[in-house]
Amino acid sequence: MPESYGLMNKSVSIDETASYAIEIEIAPNPSAVFGLGLYSIHFVMDNTTPVLSSSVEVRCDITNATTGACTVTVHEDNGVAVATSGSSGPGTARPFVLRALVETTPRVTVYVDGGAEITNQSFSANAGDTAVGLSMTPDEDIVARIRAFRVYATPSPAFTGAETKKLAISNGALYDEDLGAMSTVSSATHAYATDRRVRMVQYNQKMYIIDNDESIAAATDGAVTSTTNFDSATYSAWVTTGVISTKHVLIIDEAGTGVALGSHPIASVAQGAITLSTATTNGTGATFRVVPHYMVYDGKAGTQAKWTATTDKGFIPYQCSLVEVWAGRIVLAGDYTSPSQWYMSKVNDPDDWDYGDEAVGAAVSGANAKAGIPGQPISAIFAVGDDYLVMASRTQLWVMRGDPTSGGRLDELSRDYGVISGDAWCRGDGDELYFLSEAGMYVIAGPTSKPQSLSYEKLPKRLRGLGPDVSANLAYDVMNRGVHIFLISKSGGKGAFDHWWWDKQTGGWFPVVLGQTNHEPTSIHALRGDVILGNRDGYMRRFRNDSPTDDGTSISSYFDIGPLALGGQEGRLEGVLMKLMGTIGQDSGSATATVYVGNTPDTISTTAFNGTPITYTAGRSSETDVRARGGACVIRVSNVSSSKVAFEALTARIVRKGRLRP
Repeated sequence: MPESYGLMNKSVSIDETASYAIEIEIAPNPSAVFGLGLYSIHFVMDNTTPVLSSSVEVRCDITNATTGACTVTVHEDNGVAVATSGSSGPGTARPFVLRALVETTPRVTVYVDGGAEITNQSFSANAGDTAVGLSMTPDEDIVARIRAFRVYATPSPAFTGAETKKLAISNGALYDEDLGAMSTVSSATHAYATDRRVRMVQYNQKMYIIDNDESIAAATDGAVTSTTNFDSATYSAWVTTGVISTKHVLIIDEAGTGVALGSHPIASVAQGAITLSTATTNGTGATFRVVPHYMVYDGKAGTQAKWTATTDKGFIPYQCSLVEVWAGRIVLAGDYTSPSQWYMSKVNDPDDWDYGDEAVGAAVSGANAKAGIPGQPISAIFAVGDDYLVMASRTQLWVMRGDPTSGGRLDELSRDYGVISGDAWCRGDGDELYFLSEAGMYVIAGPTSKPQSLSYEKLPKRLRGLGPDVSANLAYDVMNRGVHIFLISKSGGKGAFDHWWWDKQTGGWFPVVLGQTNHEPTSIHALRGDVILGNRDGYMRRFRNDSPTDDGTSISSYFDIGPLALGGQEGRLEGVLMKLMGTIGQDSGSATATVYVGNTPDTISTTAFNGTPITYTAGRSSETDVRARGGACVIRVSNVSSSKVAFEALTARIVRKGRLRP
């Protein structure tokens, strides 16, 4: 008979007057097979003596080990089913989440793999019962896997420490994390760009969001009347131009006759004129541009608003594509109108951009700082602690040493290597910095060190000569100790590029192929040990070492052993690979070994010897005859049917023969 297993937590102190969510993540085993049987979430159990059988229970009954097909039911604490869904599940052998959103009505909504299967199902509950748990009754022959058990709730008493949650922009909307799920921010009236990277940085529990683009309108004949009406003879229909009050801001670069310089928020847009949010001086002949507004998200309030400078404290430099936090300042660069320029807010005040203040720690830019500006357009900026700020072009590196209002200087770090794009860098688990240049991937051990090559010696023809139409996303993986490198086409379509994984422990390079082209990551972020991808299709995904598929697409993986000199290292003799014997882990999926031979390593055939690979199953295999003759060979070990493989050893029996045949 199947045996039940359970887990209860009575110490979860949650606010029962607020909604909460419980979820379990169900995963297939390494052979891409689900454990059949019941997987259950339990809630509203007695806090003192919780009993799984005396709870509201959400059951997921998996009936198909290959697709994860399941039926979901909600049971009252008397064991009676009060709601049943139709068949659902992930459809393929990949992890999925069973989620119960418990609301105060009381009612529950059940989600399977992100889709709502049972909606707003009411249930009876006793006030104060908040203990939660999980249970499973798997088939005896298949290992059941619950990879995670999570509770998202408002703590009681209220938590006063820092809270970490995800924030993302997708399809023009801002999303934040609420009870473990991503939802649009209620005040999200700003339509963000969908055809370029939108960057953001955290500062003092707020997120500063840099939406950037070229000017949607620009001319030299701007005029202000009645202190709030702005118009231009160049544009007879502002609405048709595409100006939106919640997205754009008016910038006056040259005053003309009487118009005030600076940024002017827009209150409304009509065909004949733009209405400004605050009054300014009347005038004509102003040089202006209309550009996307930056936004600021308040993490505590869960709202967003336009990011504007404090009155009489300068104006924020819009149209920048790069942002960083350094030494208590927000740093902006990548200006469309002045690509070599950089700007810094006042220390500890992201709303002060008054470059006329000459005090130490005041706002400063490359135009008024003794440190100056780089000699080339800035392609990336990144901080190294509070002492150093690296600025890069595509071919050079500079480092800002010290505060630019207190003797800080901008020194050249490299004339030979730069950073190809704004996200083509990442920090390691020490002081090191990794970056991708036009000459390949490099590492800087510290801000005073010279760049050291990581890719050229092993991939001399790869990761080199990447043009301006290519950008890259890099992230350091703390758990697996290495760097993810994703190459992205700026034109919006998938380029003919390989993605890569660099392993820090071995120094090895491994090509990465995504299962679907719309899974191409346009952004990437390392968070709490996870590497989260923002994919081109608008979804977020993460790496899981025990996932047998790429979000449902079979994973084909392999590694090559060799080339092996069959006749000896001198290369003048040939030999025969007589037999092979493989050993793989007891819990491993199956693997195959395919042999390729040639007279020399560089003439090894791309056609498999004898055409039939050798198949190995879990454990140690018997010897298999091969009899492949030549001067060199490569043995390719591949997985089978998207399974994970723990290949432990491959033993070869080689007999040396005479001279190589002509």
